Amino acid sequence: MEDAKEVTKDKGAAESKTCEEEIYSATFAFSTFLLSLSTSVLVCLGELPDPLKNEKSTNLPLAKQTIGIIEMLKEKTKVISPKKRTG
Repeated sequence: MEDAKEVTKDKGAAESKTCEEEIYSATFAFSTFLLSLSTSVLVCLGELPDPLKNEKSTNLPLAKQTIGIIEMLKEKTKVISPKKRTG
């Protein structure tokens, strides 16, 4: 029964995050996602060994597709400067 109380207590603490903590958490998760995509590209280009096989190999079509995803994310998350908004 104490385990259930601990889980409830932890859940309540997690739900009481501030807005800044939520933004930091989301930013951290997005940054980690981009790092994962970038590492995947390096593996596909043969720059890093495949973590499962521990050997270098290339998969250029997958590298190209992943680079395209990174480019799309860059475009979609671009910050528009205030000067361009009013211009």
